[in-house]
Amino acid sequence: MARHFPRLVKLGLAAAVVLALAPPGAPQAAPPARADVAAGWAAYLSGDYVTAVSELEPAAEAGDAEAQFYMGTLREHGAGLPQDYGASLAWYRRAAAQGYVGAQFAIGLLYHDGAGGGAIPRDPVEAAIWLTRAAEGGNATAQHLLGRMYRRGNGVSKDQAQAVKWSLAAARRGVPGAQFEIGILITSREHDRAEAVAAYAWFLLADRAGHPGARSNLDLLGPRMHREDIDQATKMADAWKPLEETPPPAQ
Repeated sequence: MARHFPRLVKLGLAAAVVLALAPPGAPQAAPPARADVAAGWAAYLSGDYVTAVSELEPAAEAGDAEAQFYMGTLREHGAGLPQDYGASLAWYRRAAAQGYVGAQFAIGLLYHDGAGGGAIPRDPVEAAIWLTRAAEGGNATAQHLLGRMYRRGNGVSKDQAQAVKWSLAAARRGVPGAQFEIGILITSREHDRAEAVAAYAWFLLADRAGHPGARSNLDLLGPRMHREDIDQATKMADAWKPLEETPPPAQ
């Protein structure tokens, strides 16, 4: 039976945030990789970049989205080919046009961070477009970045409901930064006792995963809480398990 943290209310626009300890959804089976694509990526991982290129490039040119994504990775990192962010982006776009979520995320990240000393300038608006596509496709890191962008109003209009939606989706998958974001979303507004318990639990999970900002927030929140509430939050964090898969949040 699924167990749930307390429902959080009063987080703006009537957003309700539930910290859920639910059984993982059934993993979705990925289509089998072509032998040349699998061999090419294995070569990349082993450091044999010449073989990686020779295996992956023909498949990518033939239209294989996974191979196109890998070619983008090779170009981005200069593995077996000269580093070329423009060529990397072009490969990612070809894979993304076929719905390859990893490529959509890679494009979003390039625009989010910028790359190549200005070869790809930071563009928060473009980053938000691509991260949204990847987040809707289930990429947990994209969900986390998008939630933070909505909280800060970076590339999108500030929207607490969207920040909660995407941060919670990623937090439930075990992304420490998103767990931290949920704690911030709660504690940055007026909150009640039950909400403080939930925030403490999220911060504690993030801290256990090594998030650099979580401990200072625990130190700020803890002295304002009852001892029994801290114990309750600790028990919830102890029992919490990440979801292996979660469907994209409803629009």
